[in-house]
Amino acid sequence: MTEPAAPFRWDDFEALPAARVLRRGGAEVALEPKAFDLLVYLIENRDRVVTKDELLDRLWAGRVVLEASVSQCLSKIRRVIDVDRATSAIRTVRGHGFRFVAEVQAGLPPTPAMPGFDSRRPGLLVLPFRRLSSNTGDDYIAESVTELLIATLSSVRELRVISRTSAMALARSDRTLPEMAAQVQARWVVEGSVRVAEDAIQVVAQLIDADTDDHVWAATYGRELNDLMAIENEVTRQIARHVRGNLPLTAGLPELAGSALRLYLHGRALIGRRDVASLRLARQHLKTVTTDEPDFAPAWASLAEVLILLAHYGGLTAATAATEARAAVDEALRRDPGQPIGRACLGALMFFFDRDPEAAEQETHKALRIQPNQNAMMMMANIRAVQRRFAEVRVWCRHALEVDPFNVGVNMNVADHLVLMGAAQEAVEQLRETLKLAPDHVPSRVRCAWALALVGDSAAADGILEELRAQHMHTAAYREYAAIVSGLNGNRETAQRWFEALQQGSEFATPWSLARAAAHAGQVESALSCLATALEQRSSSAPFLAVTPAFVSLHDHPRWPELIAAL
Repeated sequence: MTEPAAPFRWDDFEALPAARVLRRGGAEVALEPKAFDLLVYLIENRDRVVTKDELLDRLWAGRVVLEASVSQCLSKIRRVIDVDRATSAIRTVRGHGFRFVAEVQAGLPPTPAMPGFDSRRPGLLVLPFRRLSSNTGDDYIAESVTELLIATLSSVRELRVISRTSAMALARSDRTLPEMAAQVQARWVVEGSVRVAEDAIQVVAQLIDADTDDHVWAATYGRELNDLMAIENEVTRQIARHVRGNLPLTAGLPELAGSALRLYLHGRALIGRRDVASLRLARQHLKTVTTDEPDFAPAWASLAEVLILLAHYGGLTAATAATEARAAVDEALRRDPGQPIGRACLGALMFFFDRDPEAAEQETHKALRIQPNQNAMMMMANIRAVQRRFAEVRVWCRHALEVDPFNVGVNMNVADHLVLMGAAQEAVEQLRETLKLAPDHVPSRVRCAWALALVGDSAAADGILEELRAQHMHTAAYREYAAIVSGLNGNRETAQRWFEALQQGSEFATPWSLARAAAHAGQVESALSCLATALEQRSSSAPFLAVTPAFVSLHDHPRWPELIAAL
């Protein structure tokens, strides 16, 4: 992600250039865009006097405007920032120009402590354990051994554990082990293998010092499959002892016996695939586990996670997902109040469906203290985005990328936040980086088309959609973004046709998607009606209503304040 322009602070003001936001005492202050740009330009060049001609050239880009335009902008700025000041923060140097003279601090503002996360802690990379079994149907067990080990190691407070997604991406590369460790700033690497034969399992694990390439510790465990959780806990204790001394686990894995263990492991593996068919099968598996082993809290928490994801991906209505997920979270936390997935899901429910960002923040902080992970960090970015605290959004996005730099979803969501804060060009660059990780990732490609249209590059935006057209034109997602991009590019009739196709298509389109398409097709009443339905149905996208650029065309409509109030 391209390094953003730094925020500037003076007195009790804060200017956020990338978001074009001015705040005083933490509250946003209204200042029209051109006046804001002039203010930032003066701050950036505060070491010298800036002439009126330079301001006209840089900020009006050669357009013919009256010199009075500069004076008018300066008057608007001074009315806002010179409140309670004995002298103006902008000094007029007669015959020469203007200079910003208030004392400025540049850089990120102080942000709340990042609970449970410290990038200075030693990094540990767990590479995917190799499957040595002949039965390919047991692939998910080797995958799950890796995921469970990362989860238990994450409970060791003194370690910074790299996510499974990043580990999988690195393992598929042709990098050497030291190169992989350096890529994610990991001092230690864990690798191993898994062999399953009916109900027996053999796990081989070894710890490597990436700085020296020395093998620090290795062990082989041959036991019944039912003992897998105990093996995971023992491996974690050994790694923690060799890396940082005798460190207790804050949360070990509970036992799970019989066929329920296989279903749970398979369910966890399916969650990572993020498509509706896999999520539905995961839901089925986890429901069986919670029926057969009702005291196993991780299964209840994982079931809640699946249900929330199904709502996001269109596999369940928001109402059904929220009701069932809340019941599953309650069951998980009743059995284990510190269950990390359950805590994170509770925060997600409060944010997406209850629309209570304050309560969601409290729960997300609890989840981060238990087990720092990129999902909770991106949830904090969501919360800060709806509060328009965009400098902090950037901080949380950076931390999520530090934890999981190869996660396509995280990279894409960072771009989503850049769009929300008005930094569309940065979003384009971020999505291009995302597509280097997964060139065929359609959600990132259509978002890139949207971001390109937002910055006025209509040819590039249309080019992306044309590349996808043959294979994806019948999907709801393609039709939605085709309507959005066409509208932004000034092709209102084309946008209208795509909106109608989205309405009439056989694939389900959410009211939120219909509203976005309608707004860009100039169908204002349809857009407002669809938004009202989305709010009534507790759409998980609704919390972003006030900050998304998708509905700028509706802001002056008399019904808009009613929709905002409904949040």
